[in-house]
Amino acid sequence: MVIRLATILLLTTLLGCAGRSVLSDYPDRKVGFASLVDRQNQELESFASLLRVKLSREGRIDDFRVELFSRDSLLSLYVRGFLGKSVLKAIIKGDSLEVYFLSEKRYFLGLVSDLQHGQLEGADHIVDMLLATFQGSATLPNSANWLAQIKTRGDLVEIEQTDRGRECHLKSRFKCNREGFPYLKLQSLDLVTKGKEIKAHLQVRSVKFNREIPAAKFELKLPPQVTPLTREELVDLLTNIS
Repeated sequence: MVIRLATILLLTTLLGCAGRSVLSDYPDRKVGFASLVDRQNQELESFASLLRVKLSREGRIDDFRVELFSRDSLLSLYVRGFLGKSVLKAIIKGDSLEVYFLSEKRYFLGLVSDLQHGQLEGADHIVDMLLATFQGSATLPNSANWLAQIKTRGDLVEIEQTDRGRECHLKSRFKCNREGFPYLKLQSLDLVTKGKEIKAHLQVRSVKFNREIPAAKFELKLPPQVTPLTREELVDLLTNIS
């Protein structure tokens, strides 16, 4: 299934540890950038975004859309094929996690921590970094976990970082506005895993900060008959094992 190829990048990103976005100890090599990161996080109340994702794995290229909505301790993710078909929906409410695979009519209800299992275990700092980005927040790479370089050119900021343990390379590009919120807007993100088995390019198509988000965006409507998933089955689905 197309969407499963991206879930380790996107679903664990958004569901792995909601709400943790702390200014790290990485040195601010560009004057004022750390201050903008801090101000962005303090003034952020809600975030909605539409992403276009191109994913390459084992010679196959997939192209799909992801809708993101974040407010307080609520977080939702809608993954759609490029022709508009809904494929996967996931909701976080505090520590609870709901994931619904529409085509299979399979459903998981449990805790966010259930994702830290199997092939998804031990990736907390990668999840933290990506999660903050997709919630409209920003964070500097923690030097204990990342080798990173920050480059600025005019109102553009580029952060290149390589994970010390898992050898995952990220390149994120932000548009910077020092005059008012939002101070940093993600433009695109590239992810390459060790050995280049997985390559992903994420382009931000639209963003909205601090707008009212309808409560319906954080709810799942299930059909009368769905098949429950165990934690092991969920992780297998998300990592394309089964």
